[in-house]
Amino acid sequence: MYLAQDKYLAINITKFNIFSSINAVKLLRVFILIPEKLRFMYSYRQAILGQSLVV
Repeated sequence: MYLAQDKYLAINITKFNIFSSINAVKLLRVFILIPEKLRFMYSYRQAILGQSLVV
């Protein structure tokens, strides 16, 4: 009885750990990508503004 419960708990804990680690990786990726996108958008806008100023 107790063994079965422990096994079930262990499986759930490992599932949760895998799930949370995947989520952590996704969050990290988002945090890494956001500044990149912002920088790209900013430089893109600057380039357009620069071109329009030149023309």
